[in-house]
Amino acid sequence: MTIRRINHTGRAKIRREDVEIQIDEKGPRKSGFSAKIKLTDYSLADDANVYVEAYAPSICQRFSFGQIGNFHPPKNLTLSEFDSTENVKFRIKVVSTAGGNKHILAEADQLFSNRGEDGNGTRPLLPVDCSSDLGSEVFRLQGLNESDSPVLLINAAVGDWKSVSTNPMFIALAFPSIIRQVLCSIIMRDKHTDIDDTEDWRSLWLRFALAFPGVPELPDPENDQATEDWIELAVESFAQHHDLLSLFQSSWQGESL
Repeated sequence: MTIRRINHTGRAKIRREDVEIQIDEKGPRKSGFSAKIKLTDYSLADDANVYVEAYAPSICQRFSFGQIGNFHPPKNLTLSEFDSTENVKFRIKVVSTAGGNKHILAEADQLFSNRGEDGNGTRPLLPVDCSSDLGSEVFRLQGLNESDSPVLLINAAVGDWKSVSTNPMFIALAFPSIIRQVLCSIIMRDKHTDIDDTEDWRSLWLRFALAFPGVPELPDPENDQATEDWIELAVESFAQHHDLLSLFQSSWQGESL
């Protein structure tokens, strides 16, 4: 069997303003979506195939939208593979099969539906979702790779899981370690220091950390000690800025843990 390799070089980046995705809630496990995609400005071959992929960590569902010259969304756009569509993301791929090899001509990734954005049309930095697969853990950070931004999963067994992430005691106890884990992944593992790419979740997190009071410019990612010191300074600055110790003390009533 011949394995066809996908050439990832030379692809065009589809602008976010040329894509509009809306999730339509129709009940548990029956959510569907609609997608409006403008591709007329990209000089793409008429016979190139257009795909929309809905994905979350460990789940991906692909839909064929025809070809550039014969664009037609499928009738069934049900997100049947997802238990929850709270933080489903989307990517658009335009793929050529000329010469028998698959070649990505254009792509847009890490797209949220309109429902997944705030009132200003921006993406949440740390989406929150629930999971029934956390065992006895209250929360877990999922994602943290180049294509999947972090998602804060709350154990569905806690009940009102949406309120947990905004609870003052949870914020005081969990958020410093969450920020530390995310920044270590971005800088120490990925060696990512670009803060100008507003479509890369890692750049958005670095801009977030650099906005903390007293946090200096990013160090050389090859200098592990300087990087560790910078991350600890960023976490401490976040804690001081939000006065997390006082937040915890005012929320905790002295119950035994």
